[in-house]
Amino acid sequence: MSASFSGNRSIFPAQEYLKREANHLQRLKDAVEKRDVEKIRSVLEEYPLFGTLYYGKTFEEKKELVDLLLTASRMIEQKYPQYHEGLKELKPGDVILTRDNTRISKWLRFWQSAFPGRKASTSHIAIYLENGWMISAYGWPYDRIVLEHVKKLADKGKFTVKVLRLKGEHGEINRETLRNFLTEAVGKRYASFLFTFGQVLGRRTRKHLSHAEKHTCGTLAAEALQESTGKRFDIGAHWPRDFEHSSLFNPVTQFSGRNHKRR
Repeated sequence: MSASFSGNRSIFPAQEYLKREANHLQRLKDAVEKRDVEKIRSVLEEYPLFGTLYYGKTFEEKKELVDLLLTASRMIEQKYPQYHEGLKELKPGDVILTRDNTRISKWLRFWQSAFPGRKASTSHIAIYLENGWMISAYGWPYDRIVLEHVKKLADKGKFTVKVLRLKGEHGEINRETLRNFLTEAVGKRYASFLFTFGQVLGRRTRKHLSHAEKHTCGTLAAEALQESTGKRFDIGAHWPRDFEHSSLFNPVTQFSGRNHKRR
């Protein structure tokens, strides 16, 4: 969950982010075409986030981006088998809950805990795609659903991460359906902060959110799981704390920076 104070006409993402992504995307395409693994690795470690440019793009255009990123990760791993060490236990459909020490993360944990129920220890949700890439909805400064490389969570040392996996009795995840749903979601708008507040109003509002063109990080993860299993789940208001304390999931792993701990 990431806050956004944008209204119906968003001023985000800022032009600087669009230009930066366009530059890195072109560099990545060139590196993959030339099979220059060192350059691929350099680009992804410098800028591990893509998707802000894909608002209004077709499914085929988004699929080209996803295929490019997955190919880039595979090429790195072929040359450096240990590149994704500590992350290989992740499976498509795993829910990744994170927090850091930024003001917005602290505020979001406080805001969730202000409502009745259990306290929140995380502030954002992503869902794992495959080959090191996760997808999540961000507010400021992107205001988009984007792809991020998971390795940044393990390397920077500033994130605390909890990984949850849907229990088997609640359905088997269809990987192709999951990939298609998440691919289609790339570049879509983030639901503004005021819109996400409606999640506390009840089931009807939450149902509307999960099928809207805009998403919060929680509604995106919930609908991805529902679409890929063919089932419907009650995950509260789709806040990080609702996933964290839901009986639908098993904890898989927890880590802070490079320190991994299997659960």
